[in-house]
Amino acid sequence: MADQPAGAGGSSAMAMTAGQGVEAVDLYKQLPDHGELWVRWYAKYQPDVPWHHSGMWFGGYNPPMPYPSPMAGISPDGDDRFSLSIEPVWQDPSLRFDFYAYWMRMHSWMEEPFPPDDGTAYYGNSMIHRNDFTVDEDQWVCLEVHVRVNSDLSSGAGAVLEVWKDDVQIVRFTGDGPAGYWIRDKFCPEGADGSECTDYPAEPDTILDLQLRSTEDLTLNAFWPQNYITDDAMGTLTFDQMVVATTRIGCLR
Repeated sequence: MADQPAGAGGSSAMAMTAGQGVEAVDLYKQLPDHGELWVRWYAKYQPDVPWHHSGMWFGGYNPPMPYPSPMAGISPDGDDRFSLSIEPVWQDPSLRFDFYAYWMRMHSWMEEPFPPDDGTAYYGNSMIHRNDFTVDEDQWVCLEVHVRVNSDLSSGAGAVLEVWKDDVQIVRFTGDGPAGYWIRDKFCPEGADGSECTDYPAEPDTILDLQLRSTEDLTLNAFWPQNYITDDAMGTLTFDQMVVATTRIGCLR
């Protein structure tokens, strides 16, 4: 389509339309192995669509794979895979982005004890819960995520996970914080003001464990923008200016 962000080069953007029997439209790229990457993209979400998994996914597989394999409901072991996405997750008080993440230290949505191997105990964890991290439907939004895998294979030491919207940092996770607390599969860091956290207040006494891997063979090597809608409604997610780099990128100037 011809619509593009201000300042973009070229003549068109990539529109992904899903729903009404076409559940998934996606693009997948197998990348060379990296321990640290920045991913920057522009996205425009059609208004009033029941988004399911519609956003930017990236992460790693061991061994590297030429196609995505999310393995929904199953927690990674640490030597096989991890995935991170930024997508619409929350709708109150407005449609908001959050992470939807699978990694070896993720939490289950179930109360313990739960069946660990039945394929339904784990779904993507959210970790931001900010009311100002809005999707801004029908507008171009610039998003960027930086991820560095853990250098200590027995802990999350060395790992970094941070995200910006329109060049404003939303959150930065490291081994030093921010502190927060878990509500089943939701990590609520200090500063979280989404009702899914504030309705269940607790002492922020935990650091998010970013042990993404337990072996050096698992790296960042997968890039996967997608629009996945299981509702009868149809919706278009448009991407442009997608960049994967080894240094900070920033938005268009």
